[in-house]
Amino acid sequence: SITASGTVAGGSDGIYVRNNGTGGMTLAVAAVIGDPGGDGSGISAVNANNASTVGLSITASGTVSGGTDGIYAHNQGTGGLTLNVASVTGDADGDSVGRGIYARSDAASTGDVSITASGAVSGGSDGMRAVSYGTCGLTLDVADVTGDTDGDGNGRGIYVRDFNKASTKNVSITASGAVSGGTDGIFARNNGTGG
Repeated sequence: SITASGTVAGGSDGIYVRNNGTGGMTLAVAAVIGDPGGDGSGISAVNANNASTVGLSITASGTVSGGTDGIYAHNQGTGGLTLNVASVTGDADGDSVGRGIYARSDAASTGDVSITASGAVSGGSDGMRAVSYGTCGLTLDVADVTGDTDGDGNGRGIYVRDFNKASTKNVSITASGAVSGGTDGIFARNNGTGG
């Protein structure tokens, strides 16, 4: 568990955390800055043990930014993946490889992926990318999301995909603001039997 009420900044990642145990991972932070001129993410969090049943949760009340991804959250356990954030900026160095938010749940995951973003989210490639290889649902509730901020025509505003054909859960996206990208504004695909 990590709690930070002030600004956290790093020369590479602003915050890097990895859990190899069977417990969960919780971050509650304010503003986070990863290396704006290089390869660092604002927050990089990996729940790396597929026996973990608790899941991964990130709350960020301030702006999170990184030279690559603003937030990279990867859950390999069976629990859920939850992000509740304000503004997030990826690809601060402008080299087109960074996403605002990249959230991924692997094949063991049965807990849902839930992302709430109350502020603007942007990235040089995708503004927001959320994928599941498990039997979990994906729910996004966002405001303004912008992809392809570098202008090379390749990024999406929002990319959401459930790859697991055995999944019966839904993919749901609610956007209260403007969503734009170089290719698609929103790309959503559910390979399972849910909606």
